[in-house]
Amino acid sequence: MTEDDAGRRRLAQHAQHDRLEMTSPDQKVSRLTSIGTLIGQFAVVASLIYVGYEIRLSTRVARAQAHQDLVSIIMSVCDPIVNKIDDVAALRARADSGLSQLSATERQQFISYSNRLMNLFELAFDQREDGLLGDDVWGGFSSSLERQFLRRGFVEYWEYDRSVFGPRFAAFVDSARTRTLGR
Repeated sequence: MTEDDAGRRRLAQHAQHDRLEMTSPDQKVSRLTSIGTLIGQFAVVASLIYVGYEIRLSTRVARAQAHQDLVSIIMSVCDPIVNKIDDVAALRARADSGLSQLSATERQQFISYSNRLMNLFELAFDQREDGLLGDDVWGGFSSSLERQFLRRGFVEYWEYDRSVFGPRFAAFVDSARTRTLGR
């Protein structure tokens, strides 16, 4: 072994000894503290994401409830008109001859009845959009809405009252009308 080899060997032993001295108990605690801090930061980020999700969900539920409350108010305002309809089926059948064929009272009754029905559809649509109404329930509402456009009176009603509904819902109803009537 040469003197250079022996010197390199001593340097390597000193370097290994220095590395061992660097991992003193204080340094081990410091490393563990750093690891614990990092884990804690990840936990804080994860909990903030979860809280954000929960806030978003409860906001959607609150909006849906507010809309449902509004629809209830609208329906109660229309109650005096709609409750005077002796025979809804007969009124709907007469409306199929055209709204102009109805008396002023019948026309108002039919419009109020149809408005209540469309408010219910819009409520279901909004709850579906907010993820609060399942596909199975929504499928029934959607099919029922499309069937309404098989009736002339309802087609005329929609042309008359379309502007009182939200734009997304109105666009959806227009597409349902097109699917049903083919135009």
